[in-house]
Amino acid sequence: MESEALLGQYAHLFATFQNQHFFLAVANDTITSHQVGTYLVQDAHYLRALGDRLRDLALLVEDSAARSILQQHSRDADNLPGVAREIVARDLGLLELAREDLRRPTRGYIDHQRRSVCNGVRDGILSILPCYLFYPYFVTAIRTKTSDSELLQKCLPFISTVKQAHLWAEEMLGVWNYLGLAEPSGEAETAFVLSAQYEAALLDMAMK
Repeated sequence: MESEALLGQYAHLFATFQNQHFFLAVANDTITSHQVGTYLVQDAHYLRALGDRLRDLALLVEDSAARSILQQHSRDADNLPGVAREIVARDLGLLELAREDLRRPTRGYIDHQRRSVCNGVRDGILSILPCYLFYPYFVTAIRTKTSDSELLQKCLPFISTVKQAHLWAEEMLGVWNYLGLAEPSGEAETAFVLSAQYEAALLDMAMK
């Protein structure tokens, strides 16, 4: 399935992500340091695992250009967990939270992507696409409010630019299309759907 068709078919999942209370709290400047910290710490756990999955996928693809993109993205992901924990511990002053272990939704997401990659390149890429496709919206929501929020300003070392977020998404969609994974298939995009649901679940978790 072409990336545009994939996005169109599952637009309702993106809408669910956009409508999370997390973004409303960001927009209304009612988000708390603990909520932000919870998201950053759990995302740090996720990103560490994502880097491993990207390396796994790089080993599975034969095309050198696609392999290079996956390897670079794995290095990008590796750089972020330490930054997130430093923000939570030093800038937010939440030392105990910074050491928090995986919560259930995060563990479920990581396990789902591990299983998907084990199923092959198609399921593996499908399982990581929602992270890339939803991230530009996340970045835009945060950066739109940083001038009004000292709390969100502290998060900027962890948040990419909007341009970079879109570039990462475009590169991953390019891998999806270039490898021929977008060709019509009778297989369901279950890996994509579950990952999209987990993306929303991580935001919901931070608000509890």
